[in-house]
Formats: sequence, C-alpha cells, structure tokens
Amino acid sequence: MAADKSPRSPSMSLPKALEKAMKIYAKERKNAVPLEVAAQDMGYSNANSGAALQALASLRYFGLLERPKTGYLAVSRDVEQYQFAPDEALKSQLRQKWMRMPAAFEAILQQFPEHMPSDANLRFSLISQGFGAATAVVFTEVFKESAAFADIYSDVSFASEKQGALAQAQSDQEEATLSSQANSAFPDRAKPMRTDTQPQPQHHRGDSQQAVRSNAPSMSVASASQLAAQPSFGDADQIPVRLSNGRKAWLIVPTPLYEHDKLRLKAQIDLLLTDELPDKQKGLRSSDE
Repeated sequence: MAADKSPRSPSMSLPKALEKAMKIYAKERKNAVPLEVAAQDMGYSNANSGAALQALASLRYFGLLERPKTGYLAVSRDVEQYQFAPDEALKSQLRQKWMRMPAAFEAILQQFPEHMPSDANLRFSLISQGFGAATAVVFTEVFKESAAFADIYSDVSFASEKQGALAQAQSDQEEATLSSQANSAFPDRAKPMRTDTQPQPQHHRGDSQQAVRSNAPSMSVASASQLAAQPSFGDADQIPVRLSNGRKAWLIVPTPLYEHDKLRLKAQIDLLLTDELPDKQKGLRSSDE
C-alpha cells in the first residue's frame, strides 16, 4: 500500500498545540531543551513515539516552537507574550498569526478568505492540492477547530450581526440617557401612573369636562422660559404639543429615530391610554346619568 504523501500540515489543532507549548513553557521558560525533554514536558514518555513526534511537528508548524540548534527546541517569544498579554486584543492577534503560519492553512485561507467552506468543499480542495483522502478528513477537523479558536472568519462572516447589535446597544444607551435627563428636567413625568381600582366619585353633567381632565394622563407642561432654563438634550428634537386651556406638552425625541424606536413609543402610548381609558369612560358615563 502506497504511503500517504500529503503536504506537511499540523496533525493537531491550534488550541491543543498551544496547550502543549504552555506545558513546556511552564517548566523550561524559553530555555533550549533536547527533543526528549520537550516531549516529556508535554506528557509523553519519550520523543520516539509517533504521537510525540507529530505533536512536536505541529507545534513547529504553528511557530510555537523554534529550533535554536540541531536536536534542541525552545518555546517561541510569541508564546511568552501570549502568556502575559495584558488584554484579549493582543492574544487575538497572536492566535490569528499562528493560524496563518502553516503553509497548508494559509493556502486554504487565501482560497476561502471570507467564509468557512463546507466540509465537502474543503476536502475536495485538499485532495485537489495533493492530500490523501484520509489525511483530508483529519485536516478538515484540525483546520475548523483552529479557525474557531483564532476567530479567523468572524470579522467578515458576522460583521452585519455585530453592527446590528452595536447599533441597538447605542440606541438603548441614548434612550436611557434621554430618559434620565427628561426625568431630571421635568420631575412630574417621573410620577407613577394611577394604579388603584377604587370606584371614582359620581359627577354631575356640568362637571363632565372636569371629570375627564382630572383623569387624564399626567404630563408635564413647561413654558418657553422654563424650557430655556432646562439642560440641553443634545441632538434630540423637542416637539411642542398644544393641549386645551392654553397648556402645552413637550415630546423629546432622539435623532435619529429608528423604526424600532417608533414602535416602542407607540406601544408606550397605547399602554398609557389603556391604563387611563377605564377612568375616562367612568367619568363620561357618570356625567350622563
């Protein structure tokens, strides 16, 4: 049976290889050590076993190990930087750098730069490049696990999803800020709506208009001079709403106003009217009796 002459590539994934490198670093730091010692540091009995040799080769493909001289290996400086990286951004850069170190990995990343290919598509590409069928299957799993660990495709594949989440977060933050400013500027708005269910007093017909007004939603009213004295709301639009008897209410609307903002505002108004409608109806009915 002919030997598999597939191109050289890691036989273990990047996260597993990094774990092995960290074991060597924990015992040896960056000191050069014989192959036998490096294998034992990783947990193998000796460097002559097939598993130990494949592991050492995988670490070298990723650039996690260097060969300062014949028969010796040393953990790379990048591994030490990863160990003591002050933030996740630097670790992410190193993972993506290691992901592109194996020539076989870089070839796949160049062929599929934006999205992870399907397993069948990836195996077909590997076989076309000279991989044996069995090695292509192993390579596919190793590559997928490494790409997920390095987050290699996320910046493109999930860009729209991330932007949408960011826009929603910014919108929620703006809404919370405006709500806080509005409550501070108009304290009456912060008063809780009426929630009691006690029967309302009866009114005469002549008092029907007063009954409706007394049960109307509480809304703050500000004169032009009062509004000028209030803190600025930035780019928010302040829309006046004229009420009866010369009163005026102000709607403070952020800019831009997204479609989901409109739906939320409408739902809030509907809820307000739903809470107040029974009392209004009671007042009207009592005035007609």
